[in-house]
Amino acid sequence: MRQQYHDTLKKHFRRDLLNTRSDLGLTRDRMAELLSMDSSSLADLESGKYTCSAVTLLLYLFRCCPDSEAFLSDLQKEMDAVARQRGQLPSSK
Repeated sequence: MRQQYHDTLKKHFRRDLLNTRSDLGLTRDRMAELLSMDSSSLADLESGKYTCSAVTLLLYLFRCCPDSEAFLSDLQKEMDAVARQRGQLPSSK
């Protein structure tokens, strides 16, 4: 039932993570260090194999994300679109 939300978070986080790492010129090892994980786990996130945990998401927002407000605003829009598809929110006008 929550799979669509999970998939939306995974895609959004992956896209932002890859863009941020590239924009900041960080190596995978350095980004992994900032997120308190090993580089193979980061590779799994970047490939879309897994999604982030709540702790990883928060570390990303606090330590790496250049614009956490924009990240969360865009994520909310994507999650709201899923909710509308499922009939959980009224259609936007």
